[in-house]
This record gives sequence, C-alpha cells and structure tokens, in this order.
Amino acid sequence: MRRRQEQQQQQQRLGGRDAAEAAAELALHRAGRLPVLARDGAPRHPPVHVRADPRLPPGQPLHHRRVPRLPALPPLHQEVSGAGHLRHPLDPPPGCPSSPSPAPLHLLLLLPPRSLFILSNETVNIWSHLLGFLLFLALGVYDLVAVLPAAGASREDFVICFVCLFCFQVCMLCSVGYHLFCCHRSEKTSRRWMALDYAGISIAILGCYVSGVFYAFYCNNYWRQVYLIIMLAMILAVFFAQIHPSYLTQQCHRLRSVIFCSVSGYGIIPTVHWVGLNGGIGASIVQEFAPRVLVMYFIAAVAFLFYISKVPERYFPGQLNYLGSSHQVWHILAVVMLYWWHQSVVYIMQYRHSKPCPEYSVDL
Repeated sequence: MRRRQEQQQQQQRLGGRDAAEAAAELALHRAGRLPVLARDGAPRHPPVHVRADPRLPPGQPLHHRRVPRLPALPPLHQEVSGAGHLRHPLDPPPGCPSSPSPAPLHLLLLLPPRSLFILSNETVNIWSHLLGFLLFLALGVYDLVAVLPAAGASREDFVICFVCLFCFQVCMLCSVGYHLFCCHRSEKTSRRWMALDYAGISIAILGCYVSGVFYAFYCNNYWRQVYLIIMLAMILAVFFAQIHPSYLTQQCHRLRSVIFCSVSGYGIIPTVHWVGLNGGIGASIVQEFAPRVLVMYFIAAVAFLFYISKVPERYFPGQLNYLGSSHQVWHILAVVMLYWWHQSVVYIMQYRHSKPCPEYSVDL
C-alpha cells in the first residue's frame, strides 16, 4: 500500500511538471520559436519529421526544431500509433518482441524514398519542389524544341535558356534533398543538406540574374558583361559562405537574412540603369518589361515575409501540421516566382528578336 501511494505521488509530480512544460512550449510556439508536435495521449496527430540531436541550433523552420520531451529515437520519419505514441518505422508492430540487432542496411537505404510517400509535415515541402523540378524540366524541353526555334533564337539564346532553367532545377532538387535528409541520423549530413538548400537558393537567383541581365542589356555589350561578371562574383562569394559550417549557426541567423535580401535586392541597381539607357519610363520596352520585374519582386517579398514571420502556424499551434504552414507557402510561392520569371524571359527574348536594337544604343 505504501509503495502504491509513493508511485501515485510520483505520477502526480510528473504530471505537474508535464503540465508546466506543456504551457511553456505553447508560449514558445505562439512566439514563433517552437512547434507543438505529438505527445502521449494526443491521438490523430500527423507523423512528424524530427531530429534527435538536441544540439541543432535554433533559427530554422519550426518543423526542423528539436522538440523537448520526445524520446531520443533515431532521427527518421516517425509514425504516430493509434494511442498517440511515437513509433519508429523499423520498430516491430505492437505485441511483437523487439530485436537487439541493428536494422538491415537495405531498409535504411529505402527510408529516404519511403519518405516521399509518408504523410508528414514534410510532405508538401518535398512534393511542391519535386513537382517544381519536373515543371522546369518540361519547360526546358518545350523551349528547346518549340519556343526558341519558332522565335529564330541564336546559339546564345539556347545557352541562356538552358542555364536559367538548369539553375531553377538545381534549386528544386537541393530543396527536395534537404527536406528528405534533414532528419538524417548524422548531424553532419543534415547540416550539409541544409547548406545545399541555401546554396540552391543562390543558384536560382543566379539563373534569374543571368537571363535578366543578358536580355535587358541585349544592345549594350559592355554593361552586359560588367553586370554579369559582378553578379557571378557576388553569387559565388555567397555560395562559398553558405557552405561554411559557421554560416548555419544561430550567431549568423541575422546575417543570413541580410545576405539573402542584399543579393536579391541588388538587381534593382541594373534595373534602374537599364531604364535610363532605354530612354526612361516612357520607352516601350520599359513599359513592357518593368512591370514583370516588379511582380517578381512582389512575389519574392511576400514569400520572404511568410518565411520569417512563421505565420499562420504561430497563431494556430498544432492545427497546420499537414497543410498551411508558412514554409509550405514559401515553397509554393518560390515555384510561382521562378515560373513567372521564366515566362518573362521568354517574352523579352521574343521581343528582342521581333524588334531591332535602337539606334541610340551604344556600347558605353
């Protein structure tokens, strides 16, 4: 009897501590700092994609944070049983004896592909950019076969089109790889994929700049070469900074945002210069192409606001696990923005081939 009373008192103490921890986690989640994921006694919660390394630095999307009080299972996709308990995909079914031997190698190799078909908080992130990769691959084939020959494109046009779409495809694949392997049992491997994800964004920006500068300064060879060299050097510097281990630490969180905004906003400088070289806002090509540039920057700004604000999941904790989180909106808007830019590049390419360069255009 005394032992039973001690056990009941211990459970009460643990229950009080769990309630306090739950309240603290909810407060952090509302502040945009911690997600609310599965707990014991929380049925119908979606599978979660978590890392088991508590040293993972903060400042990352909510669904990649280390969640306190979850058991230190191997960092793979976790499934929630009917009772709300986390179960590892390689664990035996309930009621079956567990085996102390490690999981077979072929099962471990099949886990990343299997993650493609597990409904989790990474499903939309993975498939949005996997479908985006297929979209840009199909656009590349269609442009090379139909669009460019019909416009009388030159060899340079084929190269620019290939480089632009290839950069977009690399960005999509880097993102897919990161969201597949961010829960890898090796923290070093996870960080490498995160670095590749950031590098993929820089590569996509490079594809936008190369195609935009080439056709914006189509009749000004000197400035076209100057801006292409400057942008290539800038993107390469950012690329090597992003793959540095210190770049992913919490101390560099604001630096990452500043670098991203600076690289993206630098395009305003050649845009203003291009407007001046073409005779001002009243020029026909400026009126045709400048609104497309503004729309692209508007989409990018909206996507970045969702990314840094963590809205709407900070106001609806635990209710947007499958669909509707800010990172999913960021992914979809990224695909929309790159598609919009591709259509704009095709438009100005056809414009350049239909109308010759103006007489006042000189290589200055």
